[in-house]
Amino acid sequence: MKNKWKIFLATALAVAALVGVSVFIAADRREVWGHTDGLTDEEILQQLADLETEDFKRDVEKALAEGENSEISRLWIHTLFQRVDEYTDDELIENFLASSQDSLVPHIWMELYAEKYPDMDHNDPRFLAWLQDPQNGSGFKAALLFSVGFQTEEEISVLQELTKDADEGLRLNAMRRLELVRPADALDEAWQIIENYQNGGDNRIHGAIDTIAQQLADSTMARNSHWQQQKGKLMAVCQQILENEPSQTLKDSVVYDMQLLGDWDALQMIVESPDVDQIMKKAIIDNNYFLLEEALLAPEPQAEQLRFAVDCMEILPIKDLHDPLEAALAAQPQAFSADEAEDLTALLDSMLEEGVNAKTWLKEDR
Repeated sequence: MKNKWKIFLATALAVAALVGVSVFIAADRREVWGHTDGLTDEEILQQLADLETEDFKRDVEKALAEGENSEISRLWIHTLFQRVDEYTDDELIENFLASSQDSLVPHIWMELYAEKYPDMDHNDPRFLAWLQDPQNGSGFKAALLFSVGFQTEEEISVLQELTKDADEGLRLNAMRRLELVRPADALDEAWQIIENYQNGGDNRIHGAIDTIAQQLADSTMARNSHWQQQKGKLMAVCQQILENEPSQTLKDSVVYDMQLLGDWDALQMIVESPDVDQIMKKAIIDNNYFLLEEALLAPEPQAEQLRFAVDCMEILPIKDLHDPLEAALAAQPQAFSADEAEDLTALLDSMLEEGVNAKTWLKEDR
């Protein structure tokens, strides 16, 4: 009997020796973290996949606590997302709440929660309380907004309150999130901000303009008189910002929002504005070239639109508009004086020789 025991013990030790180079065997658990010398990434991933749930969770805790900045910890994070269903909601939320905001760890738990609920249709009172706590970082709050759901009136009220936060980034993200869950509410609030701004009040103008421009751009309704009226009101505010606001960031955002509209009047306002630099003008011409193409290909091109198209091509020559412009000039020779016409040949040449290619996919997405 004693010999049989020795044989069994020797066999067990041999097996432990084979496994022990990569996985430490304790009395109650297996461990991968700290025992990976000489292993490839694929071997480590396999070891992690083989761990029982509780052993894996303890290994992840050590990896996140000790190796956040370690290159190898990425393997634990990768496996964590694959095994997210082994965590309860309570575990994910408690791990998020317990993580230091000085690290990337809370982002991981936040994204894991979002991985479980990709439709953003789940929330928790602890998340709502965390979003309302002024001690918590605005950046983390902004990210969390897109990991949880906002459906009940209580949840919506928390979100609406965040659209008034002092931090601009959080305000913008809260407005965008509100657009997704209550687009009508977001639009109403944006117009209130616009009106207050014009009266010298609300400074949340950036997010409001973005909200209105996005909804006008995404609108499936015909660009009827109501649409044109809303566009006109928005453009008036944008013109006011371009002329009077000192913030270049705000001015640049106005240009971005105007180009979203895919609208001739918005394009013309930016290109003709003395308060917009050439780089931004080139960007909006580049992204709205199809408006110029439509005008040039009209059966009877309008002289005013033809002259504007020439102005745009002097700023940013586009190869694809060479033939339409040449044809339109031939159809409307009276649009330019004799002296001006002399320069048009050189412009057409530069469009072919130096022009950029049109972003044709933008036209296809309209």
